[in-house]
Amino acid sequence: SDALLQCARRHGATVTALILALMFCAVRDATPKKRGRVQIQVPVNMRKYYPCKTLRNFSMYCSIRFPLEKIDSPEALIPQIREQLEEGASRRRMSEMMRAASAMVRSLRWIPLAVKQPFARAITGFLGDRVFTTTLSNLGVVKVPEEMAEHVKKMDFSLGGGKLNRVSCAMVTTGNTAVLSITKLTHDPTFEESLNRRLKELGVPFCVTGSEMI
Repeated sequence: SDALLQCARRHGATVTALILALMFCAVRDATPKKRGRVQIQVPVNMRKYYPCKTLRNFSMYCSIRFPLEKIDSPEALIPQIREQLEEGASRRRMSEMMRAASAMVRSLRWIPLAVKQPFARAITGFLGDRVFTTTLSNLGVVKVPEEMAEHVKKMDFSLGGGKLNRVSCAMVTTGNTAVLSITKLTHDPTFEESLNRRLKELGVPFCVTGSEMI
């Protein structure tokens, strides 16, 4: 994680912005299409804007997007990704989205739950997958109690697979180990091979593990 952080700082980026740049390039490498739009969903922790304790996730999301034909190199994308993150994940934009979501929930409050549940699942599974190309959810640094730290080598954080999108990415850092997990719906290894190659070019040390193909 130290090497990854240093690499991000050399490029004037956060770790999230750096990984997003690599993902955009990997998506371009993995698709035969020449035109279109690549859009990556990035969850935003709303507790930093509204300090509170909640049992469930309290998050919204912003989207980072580029035309496929404009995706060049990570170095060229990073300044634009940084701008989109700053604007898209700002308190103003997140508050607007939260108000819109609250209004929608209020408008549906009289509809029976038996009707709402299957409808919500269908919208989330299909409409959400059509809107976004893929997802990057970065939990950041997870700290454990000192008495546990020496026994914890790493943590894994994996997103469930979508219905249409072929890949989802999640990241978490513990101690000096950052783990990027890739959940896939395809055996085609082009996406992760592109990530591997670009991490090597940036001089970031890493190792690869994976589950067996199903």
